[in-house]
Amino acid sequence: RIHIEGQNFGKASGMAPAAHIAVYKVCWEAADPANTGCYTSDTVEAINKAVQDGVDVINYSISGSQDNFQDPVEIAFLGAASAGVFVAASAGNSGPTESTVAHPSPWIATVAASTHHLFPGKVVLGNGKSYTGAMLSEKSVSMRRIILAVDAVCEPWPFPSRGETNSSSERFCTPMPLTK
Repeated sequence: RIHIEGQNFGKASGMAPAAHIAVYKVCWEAADPANTGCYTSDTVEAINKAVQDGVDVINYSISGSQDNFQDPVEIAFLGAASAGVFVAASAGNSGPTESTVAHPSPWIATVAASTHHLFPGKVVLGNGKSYTGAMLSEKSVSMRRIILAVDAVCEPWPFPSRGETNSSSERFCTPMPLTK
């Protein structure tokens, strides 16, 4: 159940339905805008507290150092990673130029996204419920049956069933570790 400042927002679930969420506030809005922000001391303390509380994952959606591995936040993340905590941090979105990446430390999974075009789309389930979200293309998708990923059959590409030939890409359909 989600409770924020005493208000009950009901049940929520996501990719890990049995997971518990711990939230640590590190950014503040002050009466004087000069004092508004995310203080390093608060951030380091929150990271250390999360490790002490036994979290498994830290998701840090705040930009940070682009080249200083000795930044206090980066060092706190090193401590978290050394304690067995998976750390994911935002690559940032404030530049100064394209391809600028924050949190480049090797003990952090730096995560970024890009939105060049927005293609809204809608899916209608068999029970009639519809959901709107992002699509990969402006083209609509024809009616398809939803299946579990483990039940999917991987056909080599190009697709022989469609008359396409010269396929040496069957290797993409075999289980292999990400290191190969």
